[in-house]
Amino acid sequence: MSKRHLFAAAVLSIGMLLFSGCLWAPSLERLKKEIENQIPEARFDKEVALTLGPVSIGIARVVTRFIPETKEARPYLKNVRKVELAVYNTKSLPPLDGLRFPARLKSLVEQDNWDVAVKVRQEDELVWILVHERRNQIDAAFVVVINHENLVLMRLKGQLNEIVLRSLKEADVLPAPEAQLPETAPIVHK
Repeated sequence: MSKRHLFAAAVLSIGMLLFSGCLWAPSLERLKKEIENQIPEARFDKEVALTLGPVSIGIARVVTRFIPETKEARPYLKNVRKVELAVYNTKSLPPLDGLRFPARLKSLVEQDNWDVAVKVRQEDELVWILVHERRNQIDAAFVVVINHENLVLMRLKGQLNEIVLRSLKEADVLPAPEAQLPETAPIVHK
């Protein structure tokens, strides 16, 4: 088998693993179980759980160059080194009143110097976004979204200032294009 064929086979194998959702994100699974323990009536079925490292993210960057439908993803992948993602379909979800800040996230804030950047609590939806900053650069983010459609858990590592700012603008959390990323104080509380 030639080197070119071997490389193509390796890329296809990695791609099949990545895009089938076969890779597991164990720390996110533990967080899901903690949420289910707090709200025993809640049920979530795994849709996809995966971890992407530098090689797979590099492949994704290459893919976004050639597939027009993925063009919007390109700027988000630019400075990302690692992504852990778990998406669960919500099968049942009682009111979120009783859900407290999970111990896993609380330990990130109290012991590992993470900050709560966004906290949204509505009757039927809850969003937490935590960020970790080193030398004025957000180098990690943790996103939790719970609603009647999905439970989404995502952890990112990389140089994330631009990604966080772009995401907040698209979500209408920050106003005009000249808006700057605020310091570590919470951005949204509802």
